[in-house]
Amino acid sequence: MGFRKELGFWHVLFLTLGAIIGDAVAFIPVYVLGYDGPAGILSWVIAFLLIIPVALVVIELGTMWPRAGGVAYYPAKSNGPVAGSINGWSAFLGYALVTPSSIIAFVEYLAYYFPSLYKSGFLTVLGIVISAIIALITYLINNKHVGLIGDINNYLTVLKIAMVMIPVLALFAFFNAKNFNSPILGGFMPVNLGAIGFFTAVTSTILAYAGFKQPVNYSEEVKDPGKFIPKAVIASLIITMIIYLVESIAFLGSCG
Repeated sequence: MGFRKELGFWHVLFLTLGAIIGDAVAFIPVYVLGYDGPAGILSWVIAFLLIIPVALVVIELGTMWPRAGGVAYYPAKSNGPVAGSINGWSAFLGYALVTPSSIIAFVEYLAYYFPSLYKSGFLTVLGIVISAIIALITYLINNKHVGLIGDINNYLTVLKIAMVMIPVLALFAFFNAKNFNSPILGGFMPVNLGAIGFFTAVTSTILAYAGFKQPVNYSEEVKDPGKFIPKAVIASLIITMIIYLVESIAFLGSCG
């Protein structure tokens, strides 16, 4: 049975955005500001410029040879079966672990509103039951055809971005431009943080963009990979950069 090829541009775009913007979307900008002070905001732009050449290579592979499971297929073709097996198994382990960790993170977020789900650093019995139900729902969805998965992911990704950005935008009501060069924060680029803080911030922001490879693994399910994948990946990286920049500016401007 062949692939359905049901994924269009918006599916690919939101699959990429959903992969890039993970559970730590509300925390990474804070860590980056902590590593390099207000200058940490610039690391999002620097990381974007560094990641684009890598993204173009991945895009080229996904459009020239669209293959499901490209994370193992391309290394196997370029460096042999051992490299393909290593990448394939590491990806398998990563995907196997990301689902339970994401579900636990989601339930921890819910615990802010329902404290009975999480206590003393651990899920309660009720939290475990809720996690199991979410895991079952995730399993049932992933057993359906890829078009339905893509549609559901579109809605969930939009909801996730909205839930993050609405409170972030509300922070601009408390915005103070003086925070960008505040003596309390050590100025725009604190000397005490130095080069280590700068490179740590850039490293963190590069990792935050890492999910851009996601659509390549679905490239054989895309209607027109040569047209949709390049546009979706580049657009998703730009959108992600804007989201993180807005977050960073809002957090910095409202602190203190």
